[in-house]
Amino acid sequence: MDKHIWSLVVFGLLAQSGAGIWLTTELILLTPSFAVTQETEQLVRKIYLTVFILLMVSLVVSFFHLGTPRHFFHALNNLGSSWLSREILALSFFLFFLVLVNLTGYFAHKIPLAHIIILRAGCTLSALFLLASMSKLYMLETVPAWNTLHTPSAFVITSLLAGAGFVLFTGLIPEPQTTWGRVFSSAAFVLILLSLINQITWPGMAGFSNPLFMIGALTGALAGILYLYLAFSQSTQGIKIHGIILLPTLAFILAAVSEILARIQFFNAFLRTGV
Repeated sequence: MDKHIWSLVVFGLLAQSGAGIWLTTELILLTPSFAVTQETEQLVRKIYLTVFILLMVSLVVSFFHLGTPRHFFHALNNLGSSWLSREILALSFFLFFLVLVNLTGYFAHKIPLAHIIILRAGCTLSALFLLASMSKLYMLETVPAWNTLHTPSAFVITSLLAGAGFVLFTGLIPEPQTTWGRVFSSAAFVLILLSLINQITWPGMAGFSNPLFMIGALTGALAGILYLYLAFSQSTQGIKIHGIILLPTLAFILAAVSEILARIQFFNAFLRTGV
């Protein structure tokens, strides 16, 4: 695989994961039945900072594909016709609102709630805009394997799977076997299943003849089994090592490996069918 393609793999996965983690966290916080404590507030601040770091790293990595950082600004010249320009604009907005949201965490009691809500809404809209822009950008008529609904499906599944897995292993969902834990473990299992189905039915992809697909499918299946176990386990407490809940963390890592391998196959499809 071309060395510049690696930057796109990393950029896409980090940006989409950041968007998914933000959206999932906001969904939890906006649910009336979720109890917000001082401990969860501190954890949410760490999650917001993590999302910012993921997006900043993705931005830096994107420079390797653009060739030089100054091309970043040239890419904004065609907002009316270029989904690449819109993708960069969406990422810029997302980072801008994230900076403000992270700063408000230190002055939460001095800033009007309405202002904080507006900033969080800006992050949410920017995250959705980013996912939409990335999906449209890669649906190229000259690349038949990409010009299909499988592309946006893969991006959205990656985003939501990252969000569901992240809140489980970070402890925002305190224990995997609570009602919330079961909901998100079940959601992660369904998302992995949908991801595998999407890959298997995707025209132009490598399929079962490719070792990358087989390894990715195996790691994805193992992650799905772990999430399914977490969803139905009767244990009231997850196994912890140094404060890390073991099984959700292992499932998250396996799912991440599966998504990385799937994204490599995605870009290899361009090398086979692009013109």
